[in-house]
Amino acid sequence: MKKQTIGLMLTASLCVSMLMGCGSSSNADKNSANDSQNEETVNKVEEGALETEQTEVDSSDSHVEEEKNVPESNTVEDNVSISNGPANSLGSCVFEAPGSFSQGYCWIEFYDTDSIDPHQGIYGCIDKTGKMIYYLENTSCPSNFSDKGISRFRAYIQNGGNYYSVTTDGKAELTHESTDNYACLISEDYECYLENVSGFDKNQRRYTIYDPSGQLVKEIVFEQNEFPESVNYMGNGIFMFTIKMGTEGSFYCMKNDTEMGWQYISPNLISQKYKVEGDYLLYFVGRVNGEERANLTITDENGNWRDIYIPSEFGNNPVYVDSSDNYILLSNDNEFYYLYDVKNDAFRKFDGQYSDRLDWYMYNLDRADCGNQVLAFCLEGQDGETYVGLYDANTFELVCEPILGGSPEIVNDNLVVHSRNEGTLIYSMKGEKIITLPDSYMVSYSDGVYRCDRGLGRTAYYYDENWKLLFTSDDIDYSTAAQINY
Repeated sequence: MKKQTIGLMLTASLCVSMLMGCGSSSNADKNSANDSQNEETVNKVEEGALETEQTEVDSSDSHVEEEKNVPESNTVEDNVSISNGPANSLGSCVFEAPGSFSQGYCWIEFYDTDSIDPHQGIYGCIDKTGKMIYYLENTSCPSNFSDKGISRFRAYIQNGGNYYSVTTDGKAELTHESTDNYACLISEDYECYLENVSGFDKNQRRYTIYDPSGQLVKEIVFEQNEFPESVNYMGNGIFMFTIKMGTEGSFYCMKNDTEMGWQYISPNLISQKYKVEGDYLLYFVGRVNGEERANLTITDENGNWRDIYIPSEFGNNPVYVDSSDNYILLSNDNEFYYLYDVKNDAFRKFDGQYSDRLDWYMYNLDRADCGNQVLAFCLEGQDGETYVGLYDANTFELVCEPILGGSPEIVNDNLVVHSRNEGTLIYSMKGEKIITLPDSYMVSYSDGVYRCDRGLGRTAYYYDENWKLLFTSDDIDYSTAAQINY
């Protein structure tokens, strides 16, 4: 499975359960929302009372795209009248889950409380004005749109279970019919299908990968003793099959039709990490074949592997913290942080101001973050409160005075700090406050749009790159959306 699950915070690839026709949303997303938020603060947010602490951006700088017309080829049912526009089959629509923008559009999940099955999720495609262009019923969650403007989905089993693609203008096409094979991975760019091949003297798993045009890329067969535990599309045409046997295992990687071969996985699996990031594509940390020296394993986009041995002064217990295009941030068993500079092939121990006051008591993922030019760490104040220190990644110098709050995140060159008293604070990379969101929000960025939300069933907010509000999920216009027939 792809490491970032979509539940229904809609990401680029679909998990197997949803592809098999499961209509329920992810419980992880529901649990992530904080149900105990102060109601008065929530009301302020939903009334749009967001405190902007910078000069208001002129409307001419807005990144809102012009509305795009619904193509005439889309069929609109006319058995129900909608008061705000042309008739379609929708009744009372209730927003459920936000998605992320790609190619100017975003999939969301909503319910039609007037339908026969009011608890059945429907997926709608909206533009950057909050207008829904078209929608899908009885399908899995569609993937984000690829660079070529194509999204992929699967019809529910009761609707045939076939696989389809849909373009940004709402044209759906059949890509594969439902067979004994099932899709183990669907991304914006590729589809991977799994077939179990078994008999008296055979027990295999056959993976077949197709490109966006439906052409066969490669067929890979694994024998019984090396069945992959998961399949991930890493980006840039690279696939990774993870084979785990007890405490050991292997990566098998391929790029398009080129085999990149096998790589040993350290027994120290807790430190394992892999992602596409800049010039390096795959890495994990751990001990090397039982040796006491820890290492970092990286492959470039051409499939060239190299082991980078971590100097002994950084210890033998590397713990992955975060990474960016330029850096990989690690810690040594919660004793100190150190940085690997990918482009300069160098390790450096973090020794900036207040490095003796790092807060190690918060969860690992909540106490530090790494950007392309800056680092953010939780610090312990003399008053017993948690602060966030923003540091220049090159010099380790403080960019600004420590900020009261915790759980720092660096999102598209903005620092996000979560404050117990103020809500969610957004700062520039110079430490200047940009905006205050008076509640605790998850912040993400894609396709020129920031999304701020608190989980399923909660109001989501969409901002342009200058933090000017585009629309909220309460503003979505469902009235003229066309239903896609497939």
